[in-house]
Amino acid sequence: SGNTSVQSVTSGINNAAVADTFVEENNGLIQYTGVWNREGDGNASGGYKINTNDNNVKIYYTWYGTGIDWLAQVDSGSRSVLVKVDGGQPTRVDLFSWTTKSKQPVYRLRNMTLGLHT
Repeated sequence: SGNTSVQSVTSGINNAAVADTFVEENNGLIQYTGVWNREGDGNASGGYKINTNDNNVKIYYTWYGTGIDWLAQVDSGSRSVLVKVDGGQPTRVDLFSWTTKSKQPVYRLRNMTLGLHT
């Protein structure tokens, strides 16, 4: 059934008034539901990644800014996930790759209204 790997999230990227913020998977600003596994990975930006085999898990992250980038590991054991921002329509993000690659930009959102977003 594969897994979903999340390595890191960055926010506030394209607003000069808001400093870029790099948030690792273990930051308290990220809330997880369901069962997740944290494992060491020397290729991950902070040395760890999280993954799950549970189809019902969710990740919540609230940030202040005008955009967001999600960096993740893509590999042959991963599948797609749905990303939903500010209650909008979900976007399918494919984390599958025949070749394992870390720190890949898998989702990017720009030109949002400056403020809090989830």
